[in-house]
Amino acid sequence: MTQRRSPRLHELSGREEISLGSLSVEGRLAALSSDSSPRSQVYEIETGKVLLDVAEKGEVYVHLFSPDQKCFYLLTSNGWLSGWNLENGQPLWPPVQHPGKIRPATISRDGKIILSGHTDGKIRVHETATGRLLQTLDHPGEVKTLHFAPSSNNRFVSGSTDTQAHVWDLSTGRRERSFIGHQNTIISAAWSPDARFIATASYDTSVCVWDVFTGERVAPPMQHLAWLSHVAFSPDGSLLASACRDGTARLWNPLTGRPASPPLLQGDSAETVRFTDDGRCLMVRDQSGFRFWSTDKTEPVTLHYPEPEASSIGMDSESYRAIMTPDGKRVFLSNAMNYAATWSVPQSRLPAPDWFPDFLEGLGMMALDEDGASKLVPADTLRLLPSRIQPEDAYAEWALGILATESKE
Repeated sequence: MTQRRSPRLHELSGREEISLGSLSVEGRLAALSSDSSPRSQVYEIETGKVLLDVAEKGEVYVHLFSPDQKCFYLLTSNGWLSGWNLENGQPLWPPVQHPGKIRPATISRDGKIILSGHTDGKIRVHETATGRLLQTLDHPGEVKTLHFAPSSNNRFVSGSTDTQAHVWDLSTGRRERSFIGHQNTIISAAWSPDARFIATASYDTSVCVWDVFTGERVAPPMQHLAWLSHVAFSPDGSLLASACRDGTARLWNPLTGRPASPPLLQGDSAETVRFTDDGRCLMVRDQSGFRFWSTDKTEPVTLHYPEPEASSIGMDSESYRAIMTPDGKRVFLSNAMNYAATWSVPQSRLPAPDWFPDFLEGLGMMALDEDGASKLVPADTLRLLPSRIQPEDAYAEWALGILATESKE
C-alpha cells in the first residue's frame, strides 16, 4: 500500500551540518548532533521541547539514552565521554577522555555500564553513575560493533578489523569465544533473541551465523554482491535480514543459510534493516530514504520515502540506526541541511476492508466490468465513501488523508 501525502508530522530545527540523529528506544525523545558547532540537542518528539542543548569537545559519534530516558550520554570520535541529566540539564560528572577514536558504543540493559570501542584496539568499560573507567579490554583489531546479549548485563559480542567476532564476559574480563571465518572487517553483528546464535556481516560480502556455545558456523556463508552494512534477527529468530551496499536487502533462514526472499530492491545503497516488533514488516534505510517491506510476501508496503542521510557518520555507530520505534509507526531522520523530521508511517497488516476496492476505483476513476473491460465509475464515488470508512486501521488513515487532500484540490 502506498501513500500520497507526506507522513512528516513536524520538523525540528537543528544546527548547521547535522551529523547524527537518533531516537530513544521507545521513541519519546530524539537527539541531534552537529559537526559545525559542535553541539548536541535532545528533544521531546511530541512537543519539540528542547531538554538539552550542550557544546561538545568533538564530532559526536554515538548517542546513548538510559533505559528510563532520564540520562543521556555522548561519545565523540576523538575519545570524549560525557553524561547528562535530562531532568535538569546538568552534567552527571566531568567529561572524560581516552586515547583512540571512539567508534561503536552501547549501554547495558540495566543502564549501569557503557562499552566503548576504540580504534586503538581497546574496549573500555565505564560506570554510568560516575563516568569512571572500570576495565580496559585488549581487543585484536579496531572495534567496529558492540552489542550486549539479550537479557544480559555482562555478556557482549564485538566485531572488528581483525576479521573475527568475539563474545566477552565482563565478570571475568575475558573472551569466552571467537568466531573465525570471515576474510575482511566485520561491520555489524546481532544476537538471536534466545542468545543461542550470533550473526555477523562483513566487508568480505558474506553474512555468517555462529553457534555461541560451539563457536562453529551453523550454515554456509550467505553471499552478497557487495560490502555488507547491517544485519538483524527478526523478533522470533526465524528470519535474518541483511543490508547490502549494492542497493538490496535480503531475508534469510539463519539456520540453513538459504534465501527467504528474492533481493529486496531498495534502489540505493542499503544501510540499515529493522524488523517491527511483530516481525511482519522490515524497514530498510538507504542513502536517500526508507521503505517498509512485508516479511511474508516480501513486497513493499509503503512508498520509498525520500529523506537523504544526515552526513558522514560511519556505519560502525549504532546510533546511526536508532531511527525507528519498535512498532514501526514512526521513523526519525535527520538531514545535513539543518533539519530533522518525524515520519508517521501507516502500515496495514489486516485484510482490506470491503470499502477499499471502491476507494481505489474512485481514486483512479476507472473500474473493470464483468467481462474485464474498463469502465468509468460514478463521479460521486469518493464523495460518498467517508460514511462507510471506520477509522480503525491504517487503511482508513491513509484513505481519509487522501480524501482530505482531494477535497482541498
